[in-house]
Amino acid sequence: MGFRFRRNFKVASGLRINASKSGVSQSIRRGDARSTFGPHETRTTVDIRGSGVNYTERTPIRQGRTKTGGLLDAVIYVGLLLVGIALFV
Repeated sequence: MGFRFRRNFKVASGLRINASKSGVSQSIRRGDARSTFGPHETRTTVDIRGSGVNYTERTPIRQGRTKTGGLLDAVIYVGLLLVGIALFV
């Protein structure tokens, strides 16, 4: 059995930065919906609080990135982070 590492940092109401051994991601929560943007996938979850019922849709990040694709992904990631901060502050 391997070791795991995970740490969450609350930035603002509804906005968290998650750090783990596999990378850094951000989670934005609004009501019963949450979107998580990570290094390997984007995950959107809608749930009914207290019932244990939820629906999750996972979208993997494309593999085989080009040099410009990595830069574009970084710019999009930072843009989403700034939009998330602006919405919740």
